[in-house]
Amino acid sequence: MVDRHFQTENGSYLLHIDEGASCSRTTIFLHGPGFSSAAEQSIFAPHLSGAGRHIWFDQLGCGESSVLAPDRMSWDACVDDVAAIAEEFGDGPIRFIGHSAGVKVIDDLVRRYRSLVAAAVWISPANVFSDAFKTIVSRSVAEGRLDPNSFTSEQQRQFDDCVSTSEEDFGPDQVLSFLELASMIRDVHELYWSDPVTMQAHMLATEGVFVAPEAFLKLSSDYFSRGEMPPPNYEGIPTLIIYSPDDDVTEWEQHGAAAARALPHAEVCKVEGGAHFVHLQKPRETAREISRFLAANMPI
Repeated sequence: MVDRHFQTENGSYLLHIDEGASCSRTTIFLHGPGFSSAAEQSIFAPHLSGAGRHIWFDQLGCGESSVLAPDRMSWDACVDDVAAIAEEFGDGPIRFIGHSAGVKVIDDLVRRYRSLVAAAVWISPANVFSDAFKTIVSRSVAEGRLDPNSFTSEQQRQFDDCVSTSEEDFGPDQVLSFLELASMIRDVHELYWSDPVTMQAHMLATEGVFVAPEAFLKLSSDYFSRGEMPPPNYEGIPTLIIYSPDDDVTEWEQHGAAAARALPHAEVCKVEGGAHFVHLQKPRETAREISRFLAANMPI
């Protein structure tokens, strides 16, 4: 196993953990903004079976990768970084595994670097998840983590926009309102899970993995500020979608099932007993399904 840094075109460095033979099929693991794939590696990797080369890396601003000033961080640059690592270390098209907003990175790779994508695994695919955002803001006020009395007129507008917009109308503008408010919430990461039991399980599963809330806020804001994007064309790309029925961040019936219907060729797999971070909460079960899928569709 090799632990090293890769220099990007802008002079920044990405920490990545590289394990397996360099001449075999490569799999790259992608996290959402603010999290650390390198930290997840110690939890998840021991349960993966089969040969091949596995690369876990941290996006800019996360973990031990370079920390950039917020105005130098962008969603498109993160996608470019993934493509650069794939081209530098991959041996042919890559198998990508993305968790939560990491799935959105795979979407953009399919849009912009399609020839690099051999297969895709979605774990707990993220969507707008407006219910979770509304819960965070409402609980923050109730628990004294967010003080409406200190709001400027613009912050009051953002608050009203976030908590009052209907599910049907909740979109990128409301997400941006939430992200602006989230930067003011004390210990915001503790409020992403409305159920105390689920939250406790999440905190245990992701200890050391959620490393950069500033990067989460900036990159999420940058992603949603792009507006609607054309749907990526996954035709011909073997795809596995893994979800937990207990995920109360990106509820399957509300969001994930719609994503699955858009990919009629995809295989859908349910893993019981986990939540949004099912691959860390149920690593053995999740890894078994991924290993089976990759062996059947993209053998070494």
